[in-house]
Amino acid sequence: EGVVSFYDMAKFFDKESLLDCLDTLNKKANIDAKSYRMLYKLNANTKISVQTSVGESKSAPIEDSIGQGSFSAALSSSLNIGCAVADKLKDECTASIGQLELIALILQDDISKVCNTVEQARNGSQKIDELLKQKLLSVNYDKSKYLLLGNTKAKNRMRKELKKWPMKMGEEIIENSILEKYLGDIIHEKGCKESITATINERMRKLIPQCEDIIQIANTPLMGGLRNSKIAFNLFESLVIQPLLHNCASWIGITEKHINELQKFQNKFIRRVLHLPHSVTHAILDWDVGMLPMEWRIKERKLNFVRNILQKNDENICKQTLIQEMETGINGLAHECNKVCQEIDIPEIMNNNVMSKRQIKETIKDTVTLKNKAKLLSFKKVADRVSDDPSDNNYLGRMGLTHSRIWIRYRARAVKGVKANHKRSWKNNLECRFCDNKILESQEHLEECGGL
Repeated sequence: EGVVSFYDMAKFFDKESLLDCLDTLNKKANIDAKSYRMLYKLNANTKISVQTSVGESKSAPIEDSIGQGSFSAALSSSLNIGCAVADKLKDECTASIGQLELIALILQDDISKVCNTVEQARNGSQKIDELLKQKLLSVNYDKSKYLLLGNTKAKNRMRKELKKWPMKMGEEIIENSILEKYLGDIIHEKGCKESITATINERMRKLIPQCEDIIQIANTPLMGGLRNSKIAFNLFESLVIQPLLHNCASWIGITEKHINELQKFQNKFIRRVLHLPHSVTHAILDWDVGMLPMEWRIKERKLNFVRNILQKNDENICKQTLIQEMETGINGLAHECNKVCQEIDIPEIMNNNVMSKRQIKETIKDTVTLKNKAKLLSFKKVADRVSDDPSDNNYLGRMGLTHSRIWIRYRARAVKGVKANHKRSWKNNLECRFCDNKILESQEHLEECGGL
């Protein structure tokens, strides 16, 4: 059981003092005089404007405030708040992963604190409130929430206690929430499974309009005249897949149900672009379109994420977390990645981190190709479409979309009106209706049928 608190800062970049950040850089980061002066010049008298629904507002200079939008400003502000929280909550460990003690988690203006008890969470909220006020910063009290973790009995006990003595920051009461958005992902009080479900559902809901726009673009006459059918799929990769799977490397405990939901979302887009009915088997879509299955997209990102973390120095908190997970036997990200390594027959990444990013990508690509080939061979209707000649299934790159829609129907044996392609509708008589040879009416027969 435990409590996770999330604190939302109000107008963070407009309020954070430039002089305060520079003082922290000087004393904590020990930057040289030249860098100190350069950072001051870059941020002093910054002009800001606000993007509104009716356009951009007039710009105005602000004094003693760190500028937003630059990499140096983000690093400076993160260091400033991080050092302040570390000094304020020094030696106050409220949670741990193995022997790794956790005080608070901070990324720029997003602060969270994991606590084992309600009393620890209450004290932490008060101290963070005092700290931010000392920095002349404020918190959106109505947006700052806390989640209760544990079984039903533990949650009810903590709710009863918090109802009697509410969680406060100063004199303001912090409310309880069932789920909260933090760093792009939705955190649910029921655990990882529900958190992943809520995150996927919310992202798919927001990305449906993007998919509709791409489909409308693909259906324009201009796009149909181009000798390439992959433009819509390339747009889907860049505009939909990236935000949909953002931070998916942290989705620990993802289930088959989650994978299926994501795959249905991708397959639905493919079918709509190519005007294909649901009767067309998934195997021919995977083989001809060549889009990476969602399951392997996530596995690849997890492997490369862990690979990058293991290359960091030993003080990195993410690296320490992975090491503690292996030492304590927690079934988390490190164990999941080792299982993936066994599945694709490469050295376990936690024991032997020797694979490059390109090697991991190529190995997964080869694995997916073999799986797609085996899947296609398992379907009698389209098994003969398997070929080692890449020109047989890379026609999307050299045909216009109109011709590709026809050709994939031919390859999938889904041409409308052919008896063999729709046996259930013609189960009493599958013989060719155009000749007297009493032969099965298939696409191949109709190409040379004498009755046509």
